[in-house]
Amino acid sequence: MSRATALFLAAQDMQGFGPQWSGGAQLFWRPPAPVDQPIRNWPSLTLPLEVPDDGLYSLALDFTTAPDYGNVRVFLRGNAVADFPAYGTGVGRREVVLGRHQLKAGSNQLILAVFGKQEASSNFFVGLDRITARPVTAPE
Repeated sequence: MSRATALFLAAQDMQGFGPQWSGGAQLFWRPPAPVDQPIRNWPSLTLPLEVPDDGLYSLALDFTTAPDYGNVRVFLRGNAVADFPAYGTGVGRREVVLGRHQLKAGSNQLILAVFGKQEASSNFFVGLDRITARPVTAPE
């Protein structure tokens, strides 16, 4: 189950922006403006990351970029693993690679926190298309 600290959270049809969104939609979150300090006051969205088995996984998130999107910090089980400026001059989609992480079978907590925005951005919105967790079976 997804949980946001504040404001609007819903599925949003993205078919009018092209075929690159899986299922033609994104998870759209309209958070309030973040509080700079401390981190615990940043707006956040908690998502379950379900995996079938204990093991090493390669993780990636596909975010939407747009002129009214904010900066996102990604936390996995409480540890910051990536920052992503989601501002874009047009609406698009971009993969953010989180690297390899040891995960437990079942639900692993993933948190997205909005910590600011690019100067050109008109808001702090967040759009998430997909979360990918691939088991790592052999060293690269």
